[in-house]
Amino acid sequence: MLGSILGTRPYLVGLDVGSSYIKVLELTRGRKGLLLGKIGCVRLNPECIVEKDLVDSREVAREVRSLFTEIKPSHKKVAISVSGSKVMTRLFEVPFMPEQNIPSYIKENFASAFPFKLDDVYLDFAALRLNERGLAQVEISAAAAKREFVDEYVRVVELAGLKVRTVDLDALALYNAFQHSQGPDFDGQAIVVHTGHVRTLVVVADKEGPLTVQDFPLGGKGVIERIQLATGTGPIEAADMLEAPGPPAEQALGALETFLGELFEALAFTLGREGFRLTDPGTPIYLSGGLACLEHFRQAFQRRTPARTSALNPFARVGVQKDKLDLGELKEKAPLFSVAFGLGLHEIKEVLARVRA
Repeated sequence: MLGSILGTRPYLVGLDVGSSYIKVLELTRGRKGLLLGKIGCVRLNPECIVEKDLVDSREVAREVRSLFTEIKPSHKKVAISVSGSKVMTRLFEVPFMPEQNIPSYIKENFASAFPFKLDDVYLDFAALRLNERGLAQVEISAAAAKREFVDEYVRVVELAGLKVRTVDLDALALYNAFQHSQGPDFDGQAIVVHTGHVRTLVVVADKEGPLTVQDFPLGGKGVIERIQLATGTGPIEAADMLEAPGPPAEQALGALETFLGELFEALAFTLGREGFRLTDPGTPIYLSGGLACLEHFRQAFQRRTPARTSALNPFARVGVQKDKLDLGELKEKAPLFSVAFGLGLHEIKEVLARVRA
C-alpha cells in the first residue's frame, strides 16, 4: 500500500483490473483542486487472467476485496474499464443529430467496421471534435465491447462486494489521465504508449480528444517469458528480476532489448498506417504501464527515437500530503496507475455507465 490522504467530496474509486496487477485509486476534491486519496496495488497470479479473459474469477475477486480492505477507500462505488481483442474502437464522422439517435446510426451505417455482431455488444460513443472541413458533421469515437466479456468483469467486481457505477474503456481512461496531467495549456499532439502485460495500447492525442486509438498483442509478458527461458525461473521470479532496483541482470537486459525491437516495429506499422510517425521530433511520447516504471526501459526506448520521451505521471497536477505518502514510491509507480487515475476522475454523480446497451 502506498498511503492515504484525507479529503472531501469523493469521486468514484478507480479500479483497474489488469493481467498482472490490480490497481485501486481514489481522488477527492479539496479547496485547491484534486487530492490523491487512497491508492494501492497488488500483483496478481499470472494464471488468473489470460489474454484478458478471466480464468479464476474467485481469486481475482478475493484479491480485489483484500486490496480494498487494506487501503480502505471511503466507499465501494467503482469505475472499471475493459480492453483487448473483445473491445473495438473506431473513429467516425456523423451528421449532427440528437445524441439518442447516434447508436442506431452507427449500427445502420458502420456495422461492417466491427468484427462482431452489434447485437452481441455494448455500444458507446464520445463526441470528439467538429469536422475540420467545416461541414455539419462531428467526429465521434465509437466503441463496441462484447457483452459477455464486460458482464464477466462486472460480476467479478460485484463478487468482491463492490458496486460498479461506470464501465469505461482503457483508452479513454488513459487519455483522460494524460489530459489531466498536461493541464489547460497543452496544445499540440502527443503519443501515449501504454504497455500492459499482454497488449500495448497506443493513443495519439490532442487537446480535444484521441486522434487514433490502436492496440496490438504485445506486452510485458513477452519480456518475462524470455527471462524465464534464459534463467529457468518461474514467471514471478522472472518479474522480480526485471523489476529489481539498480542495473538489470544481463538476461533481463537482453530480453528487454529484444522486446523493444519488436515493440518499435509494431508501433511503426500501427502508427504509420494512420499517418503518424514514432520518430517525429516534434511529437512527444509518453510511456505508461508497468514497464514504464523501469528506468532502463525508458532509457532504452529513448535511445531508439529522436522524439522527447518521458514517463506519464498522472499525479503531476494532483495535491498530496508528504507526511501521509511515500513520494519516492509514488513517483516510481506513477505510470502503473494511469488507467486507474483516469477511471478515478469519474464523479459519483455520474451514475450512467459509459458502456450502455
